[in-house]
Formats: sequence, C-alpha cells, structure tokens
Amino acid sequence: MIYIVLLQCCQMLCALENYYWRYTSASELVNMILAFIETRALQVLGDEHFLQLSESMVQMIMSRNLEISELTK
Repeated sequence: MIYIVLLQCCQMLCALENYYWRYTSASELVNMILAFIETRALQVLGDEHFLQLSESMVQMIMSRNLEISELTK
C-alpha cells in the first residue's frame, strides 16, 4: 500500500515538475520586465497594448516605483 502511494507521489511530481519550472521561469521573466518598465513607464502607459493587459497586471505595474509623476499615472 505504501509503495503505491509513493509511486503515485513520484508520478505526480514528474508530471508537475515541468509546469513548476515553467511557472518559475515565467515569474522571473515577469519580474525582470516589470523592473525594466520602471524607467520607461511613460512609453509603456502610452502603448496601445497596455490596454490589453489584465487588471492584475496593470495593478502590478502601477504599484511599482515608476519614474513618472502621480498625475501622469
């Protein structure tokens, strides 16, 4: 019985491992892009694709230390 549970755990880990690395890589890439945006916020806010971002992504961007005035935001 314990062998079956361990086997299932290993199978689940193998199946999820690829997703975990993709998520971790995507998360790191998002953080790098957000850091890049901080000094280029005015151009990003004026980009037509900015309006296609999800509300949560816009909130993440707006909560950063953007190098623009609050009025411009």
